[in-house]
Amino acid sequence: MTAATLAREMHYTVIALKIERARQRAVAPTRPPRQYDVTDDAEDVCPKTFLCPISLGIMHDPVITVVDGHTYDRGPIEAWFDCQEREGTTRFTAPLTNAVFESRAVAPNAPKG
Repeated sequence: MTAATLAREMHYTVIALKIERARQRAVAPTRPPRQYDVTDDAEDVCPKTFLCPISLGIMHDPVITVVDGHTYDRGPIEAWFDCQEREGTTRFTAPLTNAVFESRAVAPNAPKG
């Protein structure tokens, strides 16, 4: 195989990959925009415990779930429960532990004082 043939095949391979990526983007389901922007250096700005495990954004309204005791931001955990409710489930599960919730009850997770 000559260098020119090899270069031509590589060129066609690159074009085929670009076409395939464009097809995947065209058929990919659209997601609603995230509530909070996530930056790559979020851990440099705040401790990891301040980040919601669902949205990976900084929590503005932290709530604790009654069953598993984990803290989430109110918006993402309510959206998690809403999604499960739309699927017709009668029991809710925790995003981190998969523990079964009997209710959607959450409590504010704020320092006492």
